[in-house]
Amino acid sequence: MKKRNTRLLLSMLIGGSLLSATLLPVLPLQAAEAPATSQVSKPLTIIDLSELQIDNAAALVLTFSQPLDDKQDIAQKVRLTDDKQGRVDGGWELSANRKTLRFRHPEPSRHFTVTVDAGLRAASGETLAADYSQKIATLDIQPMVGFASRGSLLPLRITQGLPVLALNVDQVDVDFFRIKNAGLAEFLSQWNYGNNLSSWQSQELLKSSQLVYSGRFELNPARNTREKLQLPMRDITALQQPGVYLAVMKQAGTYRYSQPATLFTLSDIGLSLHRFPTRFELFTQSLADGQPLSGVSVRLLDEKGQVLQSGTSDSTGHLSLKADEKGKLLLAIQGEQTSMIDLARPALDLAEFPVAGPQGYDKQLFVFGPRDIYRPGETVIVNALLRDADGHPLPAQPIKAELVQPDGQVMRTFVWQPEAGFYQQRLALSASAMTGDWMLRLNTGDNLKREWKFHVEDFLPERMALTLKNDPQPQAADASVEFGIEGRYLYGAPAAGNTLQG
Repeated sequence: MKKRNTRLLLSMLIGGSLLSATLLPVLPLQAAEAPATSQVSKPLTIIDLSELQIDNAAALVLTFSQPLDDKQDIAQKVRLTDDKQGRVDGGWELSANRKTLRFRHPEPSRHFTVTVDAGLRAASGETLAADYSQKIATLDIQPMVGFASRGSLLPLRITQGLPVLALNVDQVDVDFFRIKNAGLAEFLSQWNYGNNLSSWQSQELLKSSQLVYSGRFELNPARNTREKLQLPMRDITALQQPGVYLAVMKQAGTYRYSQPATLFTLSDIGLSLHRFPTRFELFTQSLADGQPLSGVSVRLLDEKGQVLQSGTSDSTGHLSLKADEKGKLLLAIQGEQTSMIDLARPALDLAEFPVAGPQGYDKQLFVFGPRDIYRPGETVIVNALLRDADGHPLPAQPIKAELVQPDGQVMRTFVWQPEAGFYQQRLALSASAMTGDWMLRLNTGDNLKREWKFHVEDFLPERMALTLKNDPQPQAADASVEFGIEGRYLYGAPAAGNTLQG
């Protein structure tokens, strides 16, 4: 094998532990040295029985003081009985942390009795000392339907549809109104992006619009489950013309004073705004191909629909306007197409997008290690960097750390001190360390706990030792270097015949 490199003589360990340049003291977990069976366990008790929402549906949740043994037949120990109809079919499911049992989709407006027999076993070996019986009444569920967003921008080539939320509603009737261009500013000043349209409001608002389509849509959500669905609009010819629309929806066969309503736009104009203290920077681009759109007329309107400023996007799709506190709405118009941004609403509605991630803090602690899985008896290596909300280094400070084993017990507490702004620690696991998900809980002094998780499992990683040798004489920087490579598995077998990539 040839590599362009300087002289090199090293030995590597692949698949095993990572060798650190700084040798740190190994902290033994003294509390874990005793066999797991000798640890003092908490008694198994039932903490709570409640009806909760899980995955947008009701569920009965039975909470225990410690993880249950997942190898036992839980159905023989835990039963659900309807006070009128007797035992309820279905099964209890054990949560990932094994501390809760869940019975999904119980019937609404019912009275149930939950019974747990003594002898139910925890993972620690403890058992429930006495029988448990508790009554619970499930909540009433009323059918509901509504739009999932306000002010949606849909591309002209509709791929999905208008998002709605439905609970036990199978059919809806929807009226689609197209807002006339001449009355758009006045309409928007009166609408204010509400969720509903009353009969009284419609008398004035709908004067600026034209009914273009009415239809019935099948929803059929899962029973007793609040689901997000799409109203298919792709094949409706009347809804292919660009413009601003108002959709008013009602449950089929019902008549109410106020109905769910939403405003949406069919347009190819993508409009983004970067807001600064003294100016607005706007960018327009095509939703179809992402290219900048030039010649787009942009207007800044106040709450009464009066034009405060206006301008036209350049060849790069860019336009600058002066910041104005009176500005409430931005309208972008090109031909028959219209897009808009309501400046009174949050900068970006992320409710429809999966943006979950690490929580932000004023003191950001970035915790990492060479791997996140270890075997009992190995040493856990963990590193951390402390930064502010913008990623800049913070002054060195101690951090309180707690090492928590899978059953929730704190095995060790220590104060973590940095060296040159870098936190590193080695924690030795005992040979009898509990397997499962471990956690390092950290506190930077603001009483907001950060967590770093790792796994302890009985596994056998493939380990190989490699020795790379080259000519001891200095080589030119642009010269090709030949390495002699010798490899062997750490359990003694030679590594001949393996393909090396690098």
